[in-house]
Amino acid sequence: MCILYPGAKIATAAGGKQQSAEILRDKCLEICKLIPAIEREIVWDTRGTRAQTRQTKDSVIYSFVNGSSLENVAANENTRGRRFQCLLGEECVGIDQDILNEVLIPTLNVSRLVNGQSDPNEQLNKSQIFITTAGYKGTFSYDKLIQILCQSVARPNDAIILGGTWRVPVIEGLLDKNFVRDLRMDGTYNESSFEREYKKLYSLNIVNCWKPLKAA
Repeated sequence: MCILYPGAKIATAAGGKQQSAEILRDKCLEICKLIPAIEREIVWDTRGTRAQTRQTKDSVIYSFVNGSSLENVAANENTRGRRFQCLLGEECVGIDQDILNEVLIPTLNVSRLVNGQSDPNEQLNKSQIFITTAGYKGTFSYDKLIQILCQSVARPNDAIILGGTWRVPVIEGLLDKNFVRDLRMDGTYNESSFEREYKKLYSLNIVNCWKPLKAA
């Protein structure tokens, strides 16, 4: 998106700022290694006047030759008032509901301008992408999943859900099937943990279910 939309400002966030920085840095470097053409779209020389690429422990920003930028932001009040066109929530199961709705999403208020004008039909503007490992039912991330699922049915051109299990990385050679087999056979490894991590299945949160019963 940074390459296709010149001058775009895209933010990534996770439960912790250092976590989001590590995810962004690792994935970007991995993609650049796999696709050298993408690497050439990024300004790596931080000594130049236009270069803003920065990679530190908890802050990462990649500046592109077309003026776009991709950076991680903190999922807290410190991000209030920033402006972006697209938000990527990494491991959003750990992002606070109020921070997402009251701080992160409002950063998308300003659209990308081309020759001083914005295109109301541009897919980049106000776009939100959420990536996560499955969590527990009855949580904010689960409710958000159901909401986007309903949106994908009602407005299929505006929303979509993509999911996968351990089988996809095994087929592509990214995950050893023997490792997965050993996990499933390990008597100390919780089955519900395996389903959340490798099957993308949300688990029933017994603690949250017990609270209303106890109150009644």
